[in-house]
Amino acid sequence: MPRAQFSLGEAYENGIGLPKDDVEAVTWWEKAANLGNADAQYDLGVAYANGNGGLAKDDASSLRLVSKSSRSGESRS
Repeated sequence: MPRAQFSLGEAYENGIGLPKDDVEAVTWWEKAANLGNADAQYDLGVAYANGNGGLAKDDASSLRLVSKSSRSGESRS
């Protein structure tokens, strides 16, 4: 299920089959990240770094999530 949630977030971020919606993307990445999906943790961390998807820019949360994704094996981190 976390992989599907991550993929849904990607679809919203990129407007693939759904309207482009960064807030919805973040919503789905949060769900997947909370279930341990490393890709979602990374994308959510980037969203915090840039203040995207309705999130306030938060460097501490960004670093925490990107570091966590790296420890979980996410290759972009």
